[in-house]
Amino acid sequence: MDKVRIFAPVVGTIIIMLLLSGCVENKEENLNLTIEKISVEKTRYTANEIINFNVTIFSNKNLENVSVHVYGIKSRQGENLIDDVKILNITKGKTTMNYSVKAPYCTHGCGARYYPGEYALYADVKYVEKGINFTSNMSAVVNLY
Repeated sequence: MDKVRIFAPVVGTIIIMLLLSGCVENKEENLNLTIEKISVEKTRYTANEIINFNVTIFSNKNLENVSVHVYGIKSRQGENLIDDVKILNITKGKTTMNYSVKAPYCTHGCGARYYPGEYALYADVKYVEKGINFTSNMSAVVNLY
């Protein structure tokens, strides 16, 4: 019993010293996961033209099960022309994803769902694991005419 009384404080002290010295670290403590940019190929698009764009994500760690949600170019009825969710394993550094969506067929009259003008494209990245809940987002503008 005396050995336990002596041993327990010694073990506790060693654990505290390790934690304070930085030898034991939280792997997610300094997570940097951001959407760096949304790059649209052109600034203006006509009816039925293909809109090509890229979403670039930066991470300072390798991460599994990262959710990337790309959506936008909302119609007058509230529907997004693009609404895509991907679950990815992200490697440390930059990851670029390519997207293509066809511009609406009618932006002038004819009961158009889209009027000529600027429309937002959004990208959200979300990582939830081991008590970490991390979200980053960004937007870009597409001009339909």
